[in-house]
Amino acid sequence: MVSNDIKITNESIYAKFNNRLNTPVSNYAYNNYTANKIYYYNDEKKSKNKKIKRNLIIGTVGFTLASATIFALGNKGFKIDKLKSTTKTLWEKIRNASVNLTNLKDDAWDRFATFLHEKTPLKFVKNTGDKFSDWYRSNVYKSLEKSFKKAQEDIINAKGGEQIKPQIIEYKTLFENLDKNIRKAATDSRISSKETLLKGKKGKLNNLISNISSPIGDNNIIGAVKNSANLIKIPENADEKLKNAIEHYNKLQQDMLIPKLRDINYGCAPTDIITVGIPVAAFGVAMANADNKEERNSLLLNLGIPLLPTLVMPIIGTVFPILNGMTAIITGLAVGQVASQTAKIIDKKINNNSENKA
Repeated sequence: MVSNDIKITNESIYAKFNNRLNTPVSNYAYNNYTANKIYYYNDEKKSKNKKIKRNLIIGTVGFTLASATIFALGNKGFKIDKLKSTTKTLWEKIRNASVNLTNLKDDAWDRFATFLHEKTPLKFVKNTGDKFSDWYRSNVYKSLEKSFKKAQEDIINAKGGEQIKPQIIEYKTLFENLDKNIRKAATDSRISSKETLLKGKKGKLNNLISNISSPIGDNNIIGAVKNSANLIKIPENADEKLKNAIEHYNKLQQDMLIPKLRDINYGCAPTDIITVGIPVAAFGVAMANADNKEERNSLLLNLGIPLLPTLVMPIIGTVFPILNGMTAIITGLAVGQVASQTAKIIDKKINNNSENKA
């Protein structure tokens, strides 16, 4: 009897739930006590997005630092008389490898763009790249014009300089000859070809390692440079002023003009744009996957703005030749930090004003 009362009471309780919720008790329990399944699904999706963001950010930073390191190490002068002997020390091999990796990448892209232009309808790839290269040439020409003309005048105005004047080539002619002949040498004997990379008698792998650590890019164009450069021999009786003027003029060619034209004619302009575009695109995807506005602002202020100047330094270096190599990387990092801190101050000021108005 007691048992029946309890049963009736329990049924009454369930009936109340059924009537109040307008749904069977079983459905009510399922909806409430299995809600964690929906939460788990959202958590899994969020975790996946977090991994994507992390990988994109790591990739962006890694790609940027690797590019910056190669750019910094690869920025070295073109020493005409010392090319074949610059593979003795480990440091020289590392620097040669950095130059070669840059030139190999550029030349491989140039060959690919040329193939697309000649064999497919995608002619715009090479045409666009050529426009970037022409823009680089124009920047380099203008950025060095004043320095070259002054260097030539300093030679002529120094004691004994009048005798050397006939040897001096006008800057425009010098630039055009070097540019044309380096381009011909670079395309006639491709640095990225098997013939160049694997030449030697040590076996394919050993030949490749040996060639990558030697100045194959520079040696590839050495004949063109020797025939086109305007390197002046210092007279034995030259005084200190004339000697310094000639050394400076020769240094401008070997440390500034020739390396710039070498890189341009191997195809650095379009690959520089691509090098900037890849991490920027990856960072953009990471920003798009941010959970909220605060996370997007944090990514932009702490990572995006500081890295951007470092990425674009190779391009800026065509306008300001002093911003090359390690100087460019240090400058890029410094500018990035200043820009980041400035943006943070502005962002904080805006947020404070918004809170005060609210």
